[in-house]
Amino acid sequence: MFEKLLNLIERYPVPVLAGVFVLRVGYLFINGLDLIGDESYYWDWSRRPDWCYYSKPPMVAWLIAVFTGLGGDDTAVVRLPAVVLGTVFLGYLYATASAFYAPKAGALAVLLILAMPFNVLANFVMTIDPPLYCFWMMSLYYLHSALFDRHKSAWFWAGVATGAALLSKQAALLIPLMLVIFLLIDKQRHALLKREFLLYLLPVLVCLVPIIVWNQQHDWVMFGHSKGHFGIKDAVTLGTRLE
Repeated sequence: MFEKLLNLIERYPVPVLAGVFVLRVGYLFINGLDLIGDESYYWDWSRRPDWCYYSKPPMVAWLIAVFTGLGGDDTAVVRLPAVVLGTVFLGYLYATASAFYAPKAGALAVLLILAMPFNVLANFVMTIDPPLYCFWMMSLYYLHSALFDRHKSAWFWAGVATGAALLSKQAALLIPLMLVIFLLIDKQRHALLKREFLLYLLPVLVCLVPIIVWNQQHDWVMFGHSKGHFGIKDAVTLGTRLE
């Protein structure tokens, strides 16, 4: 049975993923489950589109705003972006694993991720995670194409995907950081840190600038919130003690 499923995904990846998408959308509109706390929080953000918010970048609010603007403020519509992004994620997961190894590896990756309960949950709850996972995987696919297949245009699309991931969650800063470390370690690719890397960095910076500007105008509130996750507290100054 396992081998048959593997062969089916390997031979017909697009129809299989289309079938998964249709089943997920069908379940989404019949399950009747209410929004969880985080989803309600992000939906409230979506009613006031902005360049950033107190605790997160704006992508989740933008996506909810687009879908509810087209389909209304229904619970299923709020969650529909998660289903769409989850399916795109599966497509790029298949393509990335196939590029690194072989189509059989791509099929295995998709089958294993479909069997994970966490992935099922992540594809039906519209939080910051579905866009982050989707754009992160897109970044990996295009970076593989740029680094190993030497497709110059892939640098730009990798930058666009990384920028979208940054607009989803601060953790995406790890992508360019790890890329720089890889290029420094791999002597054969040192030269790529010049023009090609700048082609990647340009869309990343374009996406990062509005987040920085918004935070500069709001006392760096998002970064202050992020520090709290690591147990970092602001230093107590003499002025603070005298207040």
